[in-house]
Amino acid sequence: MTTRTDGEPIRHDDTPIVATSTASGTGARTVIRSSGRGVVAGLADRIRGEAACLPAEGRRGCGRGTWCLSEGLELPVIVFVAIAPASFTGEDVVEIEVPGNPDLARLVADEVREHLETGLGAARFAGPGEFSARAFLNGRISIAEATSIAAGIAADRDIDLESVERIRRTQGGRTLASLSHRLLAVVARLEAAIDFTDEEDVIGCTVDELRTALDPIRTELRALVEAAEVVTESASRTPRVTLVGRPNAGKSSLFNALLGMERVVVSPTAGTTRDVIEAEIALKPLDDLIDHAVPVRLMDTAGIGSAEDPATDIDEAATAASRNAIVEADLILACRTAQDPPRGPGEGTPVIDVITKIDLEAPAMPDPGSVATSSLTGVGLEELRSRVMAWASQRHHGSDAVVGWRTLAETALGRTEEALDLLEDQSRYRAPLHPETTAAACRSAAEAVGRMEGEFDPDAVLDLVFGRFCIGK
Repeated sequence: MTTRTDGEPIRHDDTPIVATSTASGTGARTVIRSSGRGVVAGLADRIRGEAACLPAEGRRGCGRGTWCLSEGLELPVIVFVAIAPASFTGEDVVEIEVPGNPDLARLVADEVREHLETGLGAARFAGPGEFSARAFLNGRISIAEATSIAAGIAADRDIDLESVERIRRTQGGRTLASLSHRLLAVVARLEAAIDFTDEEDVIGCTVDELRTALDPIRTELRALVEAAEVVTESASRTPRVTLVGRPNAGKSSLFNALLGMERVVVSPTAGTTRDVIEAEIALKPLDDLIDHAVPVRLMDTAGIGSAEDPATDIDEAATAASRNAIVEADLILACRTAQDPPRGPGEGTPVIDVITKIDLEAPAMPDPGSVATSSLTGVGLEELRSRVMAWASQRHHGSDAVVGWRTLAETALGRTEEALDLLEDQSRYRAPLHPETTAAACRSAAEAVGRMEGEFDPDAVLDLVFGRFCIGK
């Protein structure tokens, strides 16, 4: 039986599974997803309001309603219902959107699982990638499409997303199929040419023709490998967590508190920090699939904005260094006091809104997605560490899932280059000297491309790909 990376089997059944599918971090809504046999009817009696007719009538749709909590209270929710086989997993699916509070999401997820288990006799929380694995096993997505999902999970920045889009376009089926067919066409030409090896005056396929056919294939495979490398290498390097905010917003105090030592000079005078200060800390992941601490590089930047005095050359240099650190950040901790407005979302970079100095001024109505902290008393620091750990753990999974697919692409590229190397130093106008060996290399490359499309035993890749997804995907 195929097993996930934590040793538990990826089960090939339709037992209802439940998970919070929204990524960790700031968000107005959180999605609780359930999939499997009987989930639509099984949750019908807990959904009220406009959306109640969807599970009650067993039809697809989306609507507002309320979820009846076990205490008798009603929680406003948005409900989406999909009926098998027309769903992502190919099974009945119910998604419940609740306000974006982590504790509330956990409460509703627990209740959904318990209610399904009571009513249907079985239900469990989903493992990493189990929703996508079911979609694959039910013929709803290919391995190539699953890898695109994994690459999207791993992407943190704009450059990563651009590479993901290149992988996604390639994995739409046409490009991979074209590469495979073109490689097999080369094999066919070579095998036909073998029949004429005893005829000196007959050339079935010239070296120049083979190079003309193989060179573009090599170029396309190289681009695929490079795109996958951008995603995996970006995610596998030590992530940069950058503290950003105006001067005297409490960044340096928070930096020292997270680090557990006085690394940066703290002063009530704005503008004390003039350079980007770096330090590495090790966070214990929330996810049991990762059995080692995750290193994170903290970056403390000079404050940007609200300077009353004219900027000096040193000020401008400090601002430039801070802006570079923001551009290179994988995660931004947007630091502000209770009186400051929240920072807008980053351009392709995840942002955690951090309210500092609450020992001096507590926020009147903090946003549910914000983390209120005090570097002096330690309030909120554990919650902030948990947010960063959750982000770092999720980031780890997606990159691992892409590695297997990238290996197949590298194999296909290597076999294609091997075939081209065999043609080196040969007359471009003559038939290849070793057509059998060249044909074998091209056939091996075509097989590797086929494996990228999923043309092999599904059990061989379930753990490699889906077992390293995020929970709820």
